[in-house]
Amino acid sequence: MEQFYEEKDVFKSDIDVLYYEFRMFNQIPLLTDGHWAKDNAQIESFLLHARNLIEFLHCDGHLKCSGFKGKDDKLISPIKFISKDNVQRINEHLSHISSKRRRIKLGWRTKELKNEINKNFIEFLEKISPNYFSDGNISFSVLNFTELVNRNKN
Repeated sequence: MEQFYEEKDVFKSDIDVLYYEFRMFNQIPLLTDGHWAKDNAQIESFLLHARNLIEFLHCDGHLKCSGFKGKDDKLISPIKFISKDNVQRINEHLSHISSKRRRIKLGWRTKELKNEINKNFIEFLEKISPNYFSDGNISFSVLNFTELVNRNKN
């Protein structure tokens, strides 16, 4: 079968990956303009990046907050803040093809979800060792994350 992708080195570190996810999550517009395809693409993009950050904080994904050391030099514990039911609903919404999707239309409280994820991600950043940001390959700091939240509050 034909390969439809090309591998490239994009991120220099795991912090770079997190910054990308966090930036995408915080810069997706939450206001809709009534165009169904655009509105749907925005909510799905928002939920996709929300899920990635939730999985990171809950330690359910490939990259986990428990893989980072805190200021006390111990591994950071999972930060659980979203119920399994909410995560399941996000997964169902993003899976597209399911019989449940045709029966249930969900209205997402995006502002509340965004605020909750940002609050818990900032909690992670307050715990992380500053050594992760002293690497010459890192071009930003914890301050960049928090500034991003403040600039994009809804």
